[in-house]
Amino acid sequence: MSPDLASYDRIIVAMSGGKDGTACLLALLEAGAAVDRIELWHHEVDGAGRSFMDWPSTGPYVAALARDFSLPLYRSWREGGFEREMLRDNAPTAPVVFETPDGVIRTGGQGPEC
Repeated sequence: MSPDLASYDRIIVAMSGGKDGTACLLALLEAGAAVDRIELWHHEVDGAGRSFMDWPSTGPYVAALARDFSLPLYRSWREGGFEREMLRDNAPTAPVVFETPDGVIRTGGQGPEC
């Protein structure tokens, strides 16, 4: 049984920049998914900071993939990235920022100190 891809308003592909997201994107296109309904969503593990866990080439690669397939790309990141979360001391988890089709959303970061 295959899903009716035409019945979806949007098809979101979680794109880490690795083979799984790329294979998913190619499989959707091969199955006839409408390109104007596909969106790539990428989570930047390091946030907007220096490379710590993400490969420096990952962000540009994902952006190039989106550009080459004429797909919108939306990113998300935790303020301060993974490194900040690892090193936090008596501070709540940092907020997460999401780019969406409707604009940028910032949420969280108001939890109890740990």
